[in-house]
Amino acid sequence: MSGSVGIDVSSLVTQAQFERLADSGFKFLIVRAYRSIGAVDTNAPTTIRNARAAGMEDIDVYLFPKPSGGDPETQVSETVDYLHSQGAEFGTLWLDVEPGNWSASKEENQKFFMAMYSKATRLGSTGVYTSAANWNAIMGNFSGAMTIPLWYTYFDSNKSFDDFAPFGGWLNPVMKQFTNTQTISGVPVDQNWRP
Repeated sequence: MSGSVGIDVSSLVTQAQFERLADSGFKFLIVRAYRSIGAVDTNAPTTIRNARAAGMEDIDVYLFPKPSGGDPETQVSETVDYLHSQGAEFGTLWLDVEPGNWSASKEENQKFFMAMYSKATRLGSTGVYTSAANWNAIMGNFSGAMTIPLWYTYFDSNKSFDDFAPFGGWLNPVMKQFTNTQTISGVPVDQNWRP
């Protein structure tokens, strides 16, 4: 299968670990930059710098929000401002929609998400990370995000979109997380594929 495979991480990764990961053929990286406890991930800037020092150039970040008791625009601003203040350059900011701290009200969740998205697009490239099951449970049949690039999860170990079934108005994803957390070269990672 053509395309490229990358990883996402949610912990501090050293330069030496990234060098081993790059030797394993991983071409891109997505780093957690905001935690669901309502705070920036202070490991993110160092992890990004370590990846660049190891020769990885294609680096995005993701924001795991805290919808309960947190302001959506502030969470986005804190994430982007913190990374910029630390000299941690990144491409796309992926907004994570998976269980954790969301309201029982799908309408409230939709408003929260769209406020995050509105702020994020004013600050740079933005996408959404979710699965069909998570999106439907949290957002319902909401299709107001269908123009946002989709990185979806489906843990079948296949590097293709053959399994994709439309949801949330999305007809075509841009990236797939195809494995759940595994330890590779001493680093807990999820593997992702994109054409």
